[in-house]
Amino acid sequence: VDAGITCVPCNGKGWLLCDFCKGQKTNVKAENNRIYRRCPSCRAIGYNLCSKCKVFKCVTFPNYSDGEDLTL
Repeated sequence: VDAGITCVPCNGKGWLLCDFCKGQKTNVKAENNRIYRRCPSCRAIGYNLCSKCKVFKCVTFPNYSDGEDLTL
């Protein structure tokens, strides 16, 4: 049985598109007409960690072949 984490906001990916820059990353124009060279929210990555499921799985190093086998 494959028991994965089912997260509604990110569909289990662990990442969400940045709400501030919408994935644009650089030269982002804010609502107050200020232009940021790099997005201050995602730091020019384009994505943010999902706040709902980041506690339950490793989204920084998603190498599933590494580590202990936890299957029963």
